[in-house]
Parts: sequence; structure tokens; C-alpha cells
Amino acid sequence: MAAIAHRASELRLAFETLATIAEAAADLGGFARAGVVGLPRLVACDLATFSACRLDSGHREVIGDQYRRPLRIKYVMAMPLHVDDRLLVSFVFNRCSRAFDERERALLDLLRPQLAALYRCLRQVGEPAAGAGLCGRLTAREAEVLTWVAAGKVNRDIAAILGASVRTIEKHLEHAYEKLGVETRTAAVMRFSARPPLAVSAQPPDARRLTPD
Repeated sequence: MAAIAHRASELRLAFETLATIAEAAADLGGFARAGVVGLPRLVACDLATFSACRLDSGHREVIGDQYRRPLRIKYVMAMPLHVDDRLLVSFVFNRCSRAFDERERALLDLLRPQLAALYRCLRQVGEPAAGAGLCGRLTAREAEVLTWVAAGKVNRDIAAILGASVRTIEKHLEHAYEKLGVETRTAAVMRFSARPPLAVSAQPPDARRLTPD
């Protein structure tokens, strides 16, 4: 009886996690971030990421905190969501001290079809084509900030130009770094400059205003 109750509790948590991810999935970026945060509730890990890898070039875009957490990763388990001749998209789970077991694989296999279907749906309803900004599109204001960064402006200058606080500019850059899968200004500018125009999402004029700190 105890084993049955434990299994039922795991299944309940699995479907609650699926519902939470679906609610947060307004776009691919929200879907990826919600999965990176929510799925470790089911499968404990030291690092979870969302990875979109272009198979032709090997270029990879990642959402997660891998750039801020130096770890000695020993065990890796992936949950593939999409694969074709150009692109492999997965949630990836990393651990330092313990191998993943069959119970954990079974839990992820239970959710994989639903998450894969949600990913495909989000791609079809407004995200750019495969390989173009799959870690979430930049907002118009994030792109504007990066344009000034590319022009050599520091945060204080950008804040003055846009009529915002330095802290607001920093937050825009933090979000842009996460979406671009980078950790430095230079890398962000290089990645931003290489992205096609469709990778930046338009917003109506009233949504472009910076929110107060």
C-alpha cells in the first residue's frame, strides 16, 4: 500500500508540474524557463537546462544557470522534445554525485509526449523558424538596449538615453543574456548581431514603456 501511495503522489506531482509549465508557456522562452525550474521537482539535479542545438553547425542555445554555477558534472540525462535533420531540442538534467535511475526516467517519459506537443504548438503559433532564437525572442526594449551596448554605451549612458534607471537597464540585459544563452556583454552583442530580424518580437507602443523599479 505504501508503494502504491508513493507512486500516486509522484504521478500527481508530475501532472501538477506539467500544468504549471503549460500555464507559463506564453512563448518558447516561458516554456523553457518554466521547464528548467519545474522539472527538477520531479528529478532532482544539480543543473537543469533547455538546449536547442543546430546539428548542421553544432551551435547551441541554452536556457539555465550553467554560466553561473561551475560544477563537476558526472551524470547527464536528456529529455528530447524535437529532432529533425537540422535541430535537436531537449531538457537536460545534470548531476554530480548520483546516477539517474529507472524511476526518474519513467517519470520524464510520462511527461515527454505532452511537453513535446506543447513545444511544437508554440513553434507553430509565432516563434521563428528552427534555429532562429529558439530560447525565446527578445522584446523590442531588450533589442534596443543591446543596440546601444553594441554602439559602445555603458549602462549609465543607456539609462540616460532611454529615460530609465540603471537598474532597469541591468534587468533588461539580464533577460537578454538568458534568452541569448550568454554571460557577457561582448558575447551578447555578437549573438544579437547574428540573429535574424524575426528573433525580435514586436510590442504595441503601450507595452514598450519601461516598468518602474
